[in-house]
Amino acid sequence: MYIKTLTYVKRMVKKGGYLNNNSFPVKENTSITNEISKGVREFQAPNIVTWFVLPASMVFVLILLITFSLNIKFTGKSKQKICSGKGSEKKCEDKEISNKYKIWILILILIMIPFSVGYAFYKLGIMILNPRVGAGILAAGMIGDSLNGD
Repeated sequence: MYIKTLTYVKRMVKKGGYLNNNSFPVKENTSITNEISKGVREFQAPNIVTWFVLPASMVFVLILLITFSLNIKFTGKSKQKICSGKGSEKKCEDKEISNKYKIWILILILIMIPFSVGYAFYKLGIMILNPRVGAGILAAGMIGDSLNGD
C-alpha cells in the first residue's frame, strides 16, 4: 500500500502536480492564474479626457442650457400664493419665499449628474479596452449581488 501511494505521488509530481500540507497530490491549475496575470499586465487605461471629461462636460452644458431655458429664479425672493383651509373657508395669502435652496440644488445637480455620467463612460472605456478586466468587474458585481441577496 505504501509503495503504491508513493508511486502515485511520484507520477503526480512528474505531471506537474505538487503535494499540499496533508500530503495529498494536488494538480496545479496554472492556466487560470496565467490568464489573470496576463490580463493585469496588459491593462490599458482609457484616455481620461475622451472617456470622462468630454461626456461629463457635455452633460454639464446640457443641464445648464435646460436650466436657463426654463427661466427659473435662483436668487432673491419669489412671491407664491399659499392657501389654507377647505371649501368656502379657504384663505389664500401672497407670501415671499426665499430662493436660497434652489441654487444649492442646482449646484448639486451640476456636480453629481455629470460626474456620474463621466464615471459610467470611463468604466465603459475600461471594459472596451480591457475585456478581461471588464468581465472580472462584472463577475465580481454579480457575485457580490448574489451574496448580498440583491
